[in-house]
Amino acid sequence: MATATEVIKNKRRYEGNEHGEEVQKIKKKRKITKDDGFQKEENATILSKEKKPRLPVAPFGTDCEISYDQLFEFLKCSALGERCGATLPSWCRIHHRRHLAGIAVVVLREVGQLHFNQFYLQFSHLRKTFRHHFLLPALSNDSMGKLSGPRQDDCQISRQEVEKNPIIEKYGEEPQGLSHYLLTQEEMRSYDYPLEGSENCRRFVHTCCNGLVTDSSPLFGLDCEMVLKRALEEIPRSSFSVIQFALDSRHMTSALIAEASSKMKSKLDNMLTVYAGPFGKDVCLKSVKRAFKRYGHIRSIRIIPETFKPYICIQYEVLEAAQLAVDRLHGTKIRGSRIKVQRPITETTLDCERLVKELEKDAANEAVVYLAGTRRTQSEADLQEELSDLKGLRSVLLPRDPETGRQRRYCFLKFQTPESAANALAALEELAARGSKLQSRQAISLPWLHPWASPAKQNGGLLAASPPHRTSHLQEDVLKKAMKAFDGKIRKLYQCLPNNTLCVILLPGTDRLPGPLPGFGVLGIKDENASVGSR
Repeated sequence: MATATEVIKNKRRYEGNEHGEEVQKIKKKRKITKDDGFQKEENATILSKEKKPRLPVAPFGTDCEISYDQLFEFLKCSALGERCGATLPSWCRIHHRRHLAGIAVVVLREVGQLHFNQFYLQFSHLRKTFRHHFLLPALSNDSMGKLSGPRQDDCQISRQEVEKNPIIEKYGEEPQGLSHYLLTQEEMRSYDYPLEGSENCRRFVHTCCNGLVTDSSPLFGLDCEMVLKRALEEIPRSSFSVIQFALDSRHMTSALIAEASSKMKSKLDNMLTVYAGPFGKDVCLKSVKRAFKRYGHIRSIRIIPETFKPYICIQYEVLEAAQLAVDRLHGTKIRGSRIKVQRPITETTLDCERLVKELEKDAANEAVVYLAGTRRTQSEADLQEELSDLKGLRSVLLPRDPETGRQRRYCFLKFQTPESAANALAALEELAARGSKLQSRQAISLPWLHPWASPAKQNGGLLAASPPHRTSHLQEDVLKKAMKAFDGKIRKLYQCLPNNTLCVILLPGTDRLPGPLPGFGVLGIKDENASVGSR
């Protein structure tokens, strides 16, 4: 009995060990399989990220002005690749172009660079979503025809094709009264019209007009917004889409454009201007200029004699200098006088603080630092070497006098990322606190704004030829709402695009006015990992 019991114990121990070994082997095998699967999935994720279509990391250069031919070559290469015979664009390349899901081009007809600058705050989605900007010449009809393709009224239609047209066959070529073209109930039913009481009428509202229709009955049209919905449905299905919106022709007269240009320049002039004072009667203009020019090049400085105590008006060349003067000198003492420093208070500068904050967040500025107090003898290479301790510095832009070519005593530093720019700014401010003459802040000047702020604007002389016309507040408010509506339409279209779609927004301007209205464009690739308007 004892022997039998011992045999059973040994047998169970053996079976248990054998079973245990098998379990361990299975567990080990499963673990390896799971690890292998995870590694393969990780590798696939990395590979998919590497092959994701993308644009250059850094925004385009400050003077990125291209022609429409260059734009069309870029779109052609983006859609068809290098084998299409188009010249590879040097101003913009798409990495992993073959992985593009499609191309969508949105054109805001009759809208140009002026509108984007004047209604910058209204284009909230446009400026927050798209990092890459470029300038365009004023649009001509020939240029737009290349993008849109031939219009129906431009095509030659033969007489035979006209006679075979089903509408001509049914109604003839002679004009008839309105009631002659009405469809019968049977025809509407065959064309799937939403007849009252039918299954497909649920989403429609009946007009309750049951009167007799005659040739003198009023004719109504559907709002185009019902169609702009059709675009939202069709765009995701198309590999190349061109969507056009148009500005009301009432807002495109030469007088209104000239007035808008004048207001735009006046707004920039006011933002570049600061008033300082009050000073004592024996104020020395040279000593005041010495204090204010630390922040940037002064375009003009003068004493205002109309005030009880002297005030001084200073106009800078760039927005950063004016903002630094307001931030650093307000409340300080100069020549024994405690002064106030402020911008002129006008209708155009009431939203100045908000505008400055939005300009700081613009993609063109978020990785750029303004630096004043540099020496005129320094070259870009010398300055880069001197600032080599600032990590992530990509390039240095040293502006020059457009007439004399002399180097200004300020520059713009471009960094690889906004984070590296913020770290550099903190380091420069620490140096200033220790007594350095260098003054710095985040950039707020948009590259394409400089020509508008120059003393002689060179966009066709619109300002010089400005007629004595005043835009009513109602007209300007309508135009502001139109720009905001355009921005909303672009946002809706962008949201419906598949991920990895190249989206190009064109504000092409026009050359149909006495003076040309230059164009403006932005582009980007929709990324599933980037939230719309998250910046």
